[in-house]
Amino acid sequence: MQPSKESQVGKLIKELNLRGVVTTNYDRVLDSYLPSNVWRLTNSLEKLKQVSTAVGSRYPFLLKLHGDIDDGLDPSDRLVAQGGPFMVLSKTDYAVLVQGDRRDALTFALLSILQDYSVLFLGYSFSDPDIIQMLHFLTQNCQFPHMSWYIGLKDELLPALPENVSGIRELGTWGELPVWLFNLSQAVAKSERQQKKEPRLEVHPAKAMSNEERRAFLAVGQYLTDLESTNMAERVLASALLEDISNQTEFSPEWLSGKVAKLAEVGPAFADALANATAGYLRQLKLVEPLPDGRMRTVKGAVETLQRRASAEWKNDRDRFYSSIVRRLGMSGAPTPREFTLKLDAVLHDLCVNFGQSMAEWVHRGIGRELGWQHAKELIEAHFEDPEDKRR
Repeated sequence: MQPSKESQVGKLIKELNLRGVVTTNYDRVLDSYLPSNVWRLTNSLEKLKQVSTAVGSRYPFLLKLHGDIDDGLDPSDRLVAQGGPFMVLSKTDYAVLVQGDRRDALTFALLSILQDYSVLFLGYSFSDPDIIQMLHFLTQNCQFPHMSWYIGLKDELLPALPENVSGIRELGTWGELPVWLFNLSQAVAKSERQQKKEPRLEVHPAKAMSNEERRAFLAVGQYLTDLESTNMAERVLASALLEDISNQTEFSPEWLSGKVAKLAEVGPAFADALANATAGYLRQLKLVEPLPDGRMRTVKGAVETLQRRASAEWKNDRDRFYSSIVRRLGMSGAPTPREFTLKLDAVLHDLCVNFGQSMAEWVHRGIGRELGWQHAKELIEAHFEDPEDKRR
């Protein structure tokens, strides 16, 4: 547990200044090369629930999926059944990791990472049972919205990789890994030097995180978690998919699952679970009815009534809002052309979509970019050309 010599790979990982490291190792090697303010996370239920908060904080994190030598219980310990940390040493231990509340927490932890970052799989043989199990879990429960890469050896066959993950067979032996990582770090440094020539909006400054900041992030994350109701996910999905459902006389569970997978960016197993919950919620509202063959029939009258009511309420609110806008701008003596209000409508629509997405990310995963005047200005620049219209 005490390395006899310096790890060249560890040094290069430090130089790459990665946002985070996810490992199946139990040892202390990576800990010694990561910054002092790193989030140190393991596979306990408590720590897995902190992953989204760590990702959202924009400070570096280290997640030890298979446990930590300094923070581990025997898998048979009763505290493990209650969510305590343990070291995954066998297939039986792995089964404990991916079941019940811990499985849900693990899924959301990995989703929060994948939503924000590309992933570089490094140091695993294509035949490694640990990585095969984890890839299967990711493929079933998650999607990779950002391009990711799996680095392997030239003489090994590529495994079945999730969509958007590319296999790269660059190495003859793992002894070549330090040189490969060095070349990568040089390329990253060159890219960063080029990017510095262009101004960009930084979300958070790169500084050490104080204990007060860490407690604040945890408190906000816990508060947002407490706000969630038990059927929040299915209510949101039902609302988002209602228009698609209204266009179907009947639909199969597979159709609904596919829609959920695309909308929520999750894998098939997780999509099936969410789709079942969404279908149950729609049945409670009497918007769909089950058929003997397992399909669902849309209750057209109920769906159309709900849509008409929502549309009428929305039109009334929107008309009141724009009447107020025209009246206020009219006080300046200049008429407000319809083209202006249409562009303003587009700006506010984009702003609300982004705000809604960010709120959803905060509530579910504790992540999301900051929205404010800077973002509004970006949208105004995109939609308005006339300087006077921009000022108004």
